[in-house]
Amino acid sequence: RPALRLTQDGPAPRASADQWAPRLGRILDRQRELYERLDSLSREQSGHIERGDTDGLLGLLGQRQTVIDEISRLNDEVAPFAKDWEKLSAGLSEAQRADLRRKFDAVAGLVQAITSRDDADRRLLEERRGRMGDELSAMSKARSAMNAYTRGGGRVSPRYEDRSA
Repeated sequence: RPALRLTQDGPAPRASADQWAPRLGRILDRQRELYERLDSLSREQSGHIERGDTDGLLGLLGQRQTVIDEISRLNDEVAPFAKDWEKLSAGLSEAQRADLRRKFDAVAGLVQAITSRDDADRRLLEERRGRMGDELSAMSKARSAMNAYTRGGGRVSPRYEDRSA
């Protein structure tokens, strides 16, 4: 059996579902594996954020980027199938269609879970950043107030004198 050729528009025009469906299934299985890894990293990310572990978070973000890069590459492989899915899926048997639908749904569920967790993490980081900004602002105001009282080399000098005494 000849190897399946993909064009920008999907599988080669005369490719049967028996040729391209297994390949799409393998791509979706690999995507699911990668999204499961990303899900695991997302959970770890939440822990780093909750603990305030900036160094751990930065290292983990590098790992996430590697996984995301591979997912992106696989998305490029899925794109030709997705582009003409209606026409392609018509050539699938009911079992093939159900199998691919389960795989698509599994990937979509993982994407949703990761997105929700990442949104919660983003909100927590923004909240912490806001609190830190407030604390830094308060420190700056306190420093300005101290500087106002200690002008003149650190000595506190009176601004008003009582000359009636």
